[in-house]
Amino acid sequence: VTVAGLADCSRVALMGGGDKCYHFFSTITAWATARQSCLVLGGDLACPANQAEQDHLEQLTSGTRAWIGANDMKTEGWWGTAGGDALYYAKWCSGQPSGGSDSIEDCANVNEASDGCWKNE
Repeated sequence: VTVAGLADCSRVALMGGGDKCYHFFSTITAWATARQSCLVLGGDLACPANQAEQDHLEQLTSGTRAWIGANDMKTEGWWGTAGGDALYYAKWCSGQPSGGSDSIEDCANVNEASDGCWKNE
């Protein structure tokens, strides 16, 4: 899933949602590879900032697991966006994010569950 400013939407076929554009990649890949694909398009991995954006991502991914920008790679336990900003919205699945101080589960995805909650892997 990628998100970019409206000016970038005309470059590729992207689905609009609010003031952002989204593109769903159906290829199964690692988080870093997914992020690079987004950066090439001039965007970044999407990270919903509110329930409306979350709803749009759930609709776009149609129950398919998809990487989002939320991660704690820089500081274990501190979840931010792919660009390094703080998270102000999250929809974690029950028991998530999981892992401890040495967890290798650093990246989040929109879960294939019907409620589209987030899971770290």
